[in-house]
Amino acid sequence: MDISRRVHVWNLLADEAGKRREPISIAVACHTAVRVLAVDGVTVAAMGHDDVHLPVFATSELGRRLEDLEFALGEGPGTQAHSDGAAVLTSDLERCSAGWPLFGSDALEMGIRGIFAFPLRSGTVPVGVFRAYRANPGELTASQLGDALVLADIMSVLLLGPEGQSGQGFVQDAISSDHHVEVYQATGMVSVHLGVSLADALARLRGHAFAHGQPISAVAREVVQGRLRLDEGDTDD
Repeated sequence: MDISRRVHVWNLLADEAGKRREPISIAVACHTAVRVLAVDGVTVAAMGHDDVHLPVFATSELGRRLEDLEFALGEGPGTQAHSDGAAVLTSDLERCSAGWPLFGSDALEMGIRGIFAFPLRSGTVPVGVFRAYRANPGELTASQLGDALVLADIMSVLLLGPEGQSGQGFVQDAISSDHHVEVYQATGMVSVHLGVSLADALARLRGHAFAHGQPISAVAREVVQGRLRLDEGDTDD
């Protein structure tokens, strides 16, 4: 990758950090991405095997809702980027969401038209994803795409870095403070109750949430608190 572009992006990060009087972090990188890519918002999530999906930062409430939507449905551009190990560039959701129709429909209702997802890697191992979204359709320019790829490399380092909110501590904060912890607790309870794998248990939670028009976090809370007990009839179909 062009060294001059890396220097350019690092200078933009340093400028953003200086304006905020903060050290360079995932949050600073996300706000820099909003400005550099001319988008309305950016999110970052740590992702792993067996549907592990931990939101780390979002620049707006809309971004947090977008993360929740993709996690609840188990489909979307971020999930695809993480699985394929390649950027997913969707300039207009009205024309290009065939791979994830449920996500595309709901995202359009939320007012999102363009969305761009980039995998975050540690070497060759995928560790997360960052998404940029906008209310209006339109492609990223070649320069913006180049900057986004550099930002993805930097975010990968920040996500796994050893210090403060730029690394594992930041991810741990997301795990402990976000309602996703209830989803994983409920997944374990359903897995034990039905004698199925964790992946199947999560699929059943998603299926129940979708069938009843509820957020997956609300279904998980009912399971954890003993107000809901899924049976063999609850599937992801």
